[in-house]
Amino acid sequence: ATPAAAGWRGAPAPQGCGRMRPLEPHQRVRRAPGTESSALGSEFVVLDASTERMRGLNPSAQRLWELADGTRTIDEAAALVAEEFEAPCAVVLADALAFYGSMLELSLLELV
Repeated sequence: ATPAAAGWRGAPAPQGCGRMRPLEPHQRVRRAPGTESSALGSEFVVLDASTERMRGLNPSAQRLWELADGTRTIDEAAALVAEEFEAPCAVVLADALAFYGSMLELSLLELV
């Protein structure tokens, strides 16, 4: 399953309406300070300490989250996930851009 299957559809809106510009594949993201993640039973969750909210991730979104350490581009992370999950790279890249964009809007990730 790709990140979109977990409900992370929709790339960020174009700049203007108070939202960020769309991400580009060459950009790098990392987990924001204060965010925690953990396996909770058979689920993987991200905890936003500032709001004390948990968000569940499916396996491919979990892997993208783990790869968001600022050392690789979004394109590189998507290629790894595509290979690991035997999914089309173009589909995973589109989902990765949408997923990372959503996490940036929630301040769970930050651009490097």
